[in-house]
Amino acid sequence: MRTLCVTGGNGLLGMKLAGLASRSFRVFSADVQEGPSLELPNTEYVRTDVVDPAQVEGLLLRAKPEAVFHTAAFTDVDGCEIHRERAWSVNVTGTENVASACRRHGVRMIHLSTDYVFDGAAGPYSETDAPNPVSHYGRTKLESERIVQSLLPVALIARTMVLYGYAAGARDNFVTWLVAALGRRTPVRIVTDQYGHPTLADDLARALMLLFERNAAGILHAAGAEWLNRFEFAVKAAEVFGLDSSLITPTTSDAFKQPAPRPLRSGLKTDKLRGAFGFIFSAVDEGLRTVRIQMEEAGILK
Repeated sequence: MRTLCVTGGNGLLGMKLAGLASRSFRVFSADVQEGPSLELPNTEYVRTDVVDPAQVEGLLLRAKPEAVFHTAAFTDVDGCEIHRERAWSVNVTGTENVASACRRHGVRMIHLSTDYVFDGAAGPYSETDAPNPVSHYGRTKLESERIVQSLLPVALIARTMVLYGYAAGARDNFVTWLVAALGRRTPVRIVTDQYGHPTLADDLARALMLLFERNAAGILHAAGAEWLNRFEFAVKAAEVFGLDSSLITPTTSDAFKQPAPRPLRSGLKTDKLRGAFGFIFSAVDEGLRTVRIQMEEAGILK
């Protein structure tokens, strides 16, 4: 049976990828926790810290995968700004460890990156636009891209953004956090000046599997179909989930005094993905309805 490996296997995207891949492949899911957040068929969990090259080497020797989907990362943008050494260790050194092991063993690599490699001055961005990160998180992810490209010229680097969805055991994302807050009738303030393409995790997992099967290489943007700001996204979520949108107050990024600057006018153009591979992401309302159904089936929503 063909074998794949997913780092960051306890994250939202990692679980979606493992669940999808396990239908046709044996999957090795790797993360730093003691055990898996979700038990999946044809999937073996291996506790692995990508910062430790010996653990990464052991993972590949054990799994002998055809490809590694590298989703493990320190993605707390403000946390990266404050804990810079840790961010570099996980996002840069960890990625280098995975890429180096893949090179030694002749394993393909699919590396996840982000719109935060851009400054957000004039998005949405295409793959040929020049990166210019404004946060430490963005700088670590850009450096990780450069390392992967230098070690594995035929690797795939997929940039995405504003990932949302539901998976049991995954930490909150914008949508699950918002639904929980509005469900408690807690007022929330959401910014109107941060634009981008919200991306359904299920869609991204399908896109990555397609790109793997089609031997895609280089940098590709993989993000949702609609460009809107966070406030507009929040209002749509409230409507789809039948929650009170009047609890959502518009504000701007300056009001939060966050440690890390954000790329405000961001977004990722997906013309290349659509044209070369025929993949189209869900519209926001459709994606939100998918999440609602999944949460209802899991008993999260009443």
